[in-house]
This record gives sequence, C-alpha cells and structure tokens, in this order.
Amino acid sequence: MRPRKPSRATLATGSRLAIEAAGSLPSWLLLHEIAHAMTSTAEGEGKGHGPDFVGIYVHLLVRHCRMDRAMLHETLATDGIWWNPEAKPAFLDPG
Repeated sequence: MRPRKPSRATLATGSRLAIEAAGSLPSWLLLHEIAHAMTSTAEGEGKGHGPDFVGIYVHLLVRHCRMDRAMLHETLATDGIWWNPEAKPAFLDPG
C-alpha cells in the first residue's frame, strides 16, 4: 500500500455527536462526514478512515450520488485501500 498524502485543509468534521460544516459543501463531503457519524460510537469515538468507514462511505456514494460500485471497488483496490463491503453502522453492531 502506498502512503497517502495527508490533507491540509479541514472542510468539515463528523462523529455520532455532531457534524460541523460550512453552510454549503459538496454532496460527497457531506456523505463523508455522515459516514464518520455512522461509524463512531455514542461517545464520538471512531477509527478514522478505516475499512468500516470506507465501506459505509462507498455504500452512501452508490446510493445517494449514484456512483458505480464496481468502479469504486476497482479504484480502491488500485490505490491499495482496504475496505469492508459488509460494514454496518456502529450503532447497529450488537457487540
């Protein structure tokens, strides 16, 4: 897996406790923060951009932005990004 260049700008943040963003932002960015909210605990803790986050984010992009799942899968594989295609929101995890 090749190293990713870290982002220098924070446009929004999200957890189960809150999503903080500007009044207008791209749909993909809002879905990104919603994925953080869906994969964090009730205390607001999460595993960042781990496999469950990416799995939820892919699901949201396919459902709400009508992106092609196969293309996303191929792109993630090409970039060496691990993801969980069976990821469920943290609040639905019985464990």
